[in-house]
Amino acid sequence: RKPKVRPAPIHHDPWPSAMSIYEPLAPQVKHQEQQGRQTPRWVYVAGFVVVAAAIAGGVVALVTGAVSGKSAPPPQTVEDYLIKIDDFLDSRPRQTFMPNNGGLMQVFGPGSIGGGDCGKDCELELSCPFLHMNGFCRYDVYDNALAAIYYTARGKHAQAKAILDGFIYYMYVKKEEVNKQVTVGADEGLPSGRYLSLLAASYTSAPSKPGQYAGDGVADGAVDTGNNAW
Repeated sequence: RKPKVRPAPIHHDPWPSAMSIYEPLAPQVKHQEQQGRQTPRWVYVAGFVVVAAAIAGGVVALVTGAVSGKSAPPPQTVEDYLIKIDDFLDSRPRQTFMPNNGGLMQVFGPGSIGGGDCGKDCELELSCPFLHMNGFCRYDVYDNALAAIYYTARGKHAQAKAILDGFIYYMYVKKEEVNKQVTVGADEGLPSGRYLSLLAASYTSAPSKPGQYAGDGVADGAVDTGNNAW
């Protein structure tokens, strides 16, 4: 039997394989040629200057921070931003004339969150539409519907219920308050047998009744099925 001869191990130069991924960017340089080259002195000088500048800048930053007593604020988390929205919504004025503490929230006016710290480009108007006309701000159905959805997603069901109770107050009207254009009832096959009216687009803080689409308590009496869908 002939003895088995193991082939000698082959030593691969890792340099060409490592450089191959950069071939589209620069021509490949052989390992031997790279070893034979000497780094110019100016490269070391420039590197020393850059490192020294970085160290000096860090020292200045540390000294400045120590003198002022200020440190970089911690990064904001998603929950931090959501809490800001919670606080803003909780601070909105509410309608107060409905039963069960229900009511819509004001959607415009003082106390609105600004646009940031970018100067005049971030100065949002604290507008209150119709204020100059009837002295009231808007309580929009669409915006309140989104607020109720947000509260529900956040698990704040009491706040969401207050808005929904406001919707229910406006939705169900008495027989004498029926507006044939926007009201359906038992005659139209409504299962509950009650009279249901579509909501106006926007109300105010002044008292208003179900089925009312004009007056001080209504900022916009237009009936939009999209608002009611939300």
